Amino acid sequence: CSDKLINFNTVASIKRGITTGINEFFYLTADRIQHWGIEDEFLIPVFKSPKESTSIAIAHDKLKLKGFFCSWSRAELLKAKKNGALNYIAHGVKQRGKDGVLWSKRPSVVNRKPEWWVLPDVELASIFWSKAYDSRLLHRFSSTPVLADCRLYFVSEKKAINKKLLAAVLNSSVSLLFLEIIGRVNLGEGALDVMVEDAVNYMVLPDLNLFTDDIMTKLLVSFDKISQRPVRPIFEEVKMKDRRQLDSLILEAMGLDTNKYLKPLYKGLTEMVRERTELGKMRPKVKKAKYAKDVESLKNNVLKMVLPNGPKKFPEEFLEKALKAEDCKTVPVTGELLKLGTQFLTQQEVISDGGYKYNASSINEAKYIVYAQKPNSYLLYVPTDEETMGKAVQKYEIYLKELRKKISSELGNLVDDYKLVISLTQQIFAEFNLPFAD
Repeated sequence: CSDKLINFNTVASIKRGITTGINEFFYLTADRIQHWGIEDEFLIPVFKSPKESTSIAIAHDKLKLKGFFCSWSRAELLKAKKNGALNYIAHGVKQRGKDGVLWSKRPSVVNRKPEWWVLPDVELASIFWSKAYDSRLLHRFSSTPVLADCRLYFVSEKKAINKKLLAAVLNSSVSLLFLEIIGRVNLGEGALDVMVEDAVNYMVLPDLNLFTDDIMTKLLVSFDKISQRPVRPIFEEVKMKDRRQLDSLILEAMGLDTNKYLKPLYKGLTEMVRERTELGKMRPKVKKAKYAKDVESLKNNVLKMVLPNGPKKFPEEFLEKALKAEDCKTVPVTGELLKLGTQFLTQQEVISDGGYKYNASSINEAKYIVYAQKPNSYLLYVPTDEETMGKAVQKYEIYLKELRKKISSELGNLVDDYKLVISLTQQIFAEFNLPFAD
């Protein structure tokens, strides 16, 4: 049935998503949008990671970020009184990266016209190409185009075609079978890697011109149903009623008898997926286990040398004198991992991934709270004296840097692998809930 198939590159190409140059500025959470009052017209939903959608259909209300997409000059914003965007840009102008360079002076944005915050022309995406697959095979789809991050690939149509139809065909078992054929099994645990050049040079799919109006209507209705639920491993997926309905319509459009071809199609696809995933699991595990054991032993030996009694405790071991109740204020926390958020003028946010937010009066107070917070603690005692906080924070940060250097040095004396040294140092810090200071 080769006459029923077309090369993928005749109807579409695959492109990489946008590189903003400053994700910290251009990608915004709902809290930051609300804080600055940024106007809706300058915001576009961002699909940043495949993990944001377990289903084919991307739910916009589940996307965590929106992109700041403003092509207006400062003069145009002033004239239109777009105060939210203006205030946010004014805040961004003052911010610096870890290297001390102002955001607006970074090489990645400094030459943008008319202003540094104006992203170059970007193509919004509806269909997302997955680069790697386990036993769940899918290409995600957004009915309303969204901004694709640079870590993702998206499908760009070369012709005026129905995007939903293309997404439905790409997610059919016929197309997934060819995907399995052209992919490379060179990733851990039997994962399938599909490079862009593989798709461009070898990928084929059912010819979109084969679909009559009647079949297309039924197919799109079927696709709407299947795309809303989480995609299951292919071994379970082929048993689903909506999956079988979609694939039957594809075969019908190709002029193939469903009763004759659907079962062999599923058998061939599942056997290929099972073979690569099971072979991946069968790779020698003894060597892995021995390596893991040796690494763990190395880490434990260094811990005995550098931290036989564990790390110093903050804040008690970094205060010049014990605090009295009248010298402190209480700050309620949630027991979650805390981190620094947005800084505005003299205030510094302390936030958690679970939604906690506290506006500290200074960077020292914010750091003190982050450093002092312990797992499952819900109330902190924070000095009211700025100098007391500042000295404790400064001493602790010096201690962390020296500790990091000492651990790395001891590891470096035992193993000639820079990446492993950094990884193990990070693991040691994480085990003790220590900030991994620069």
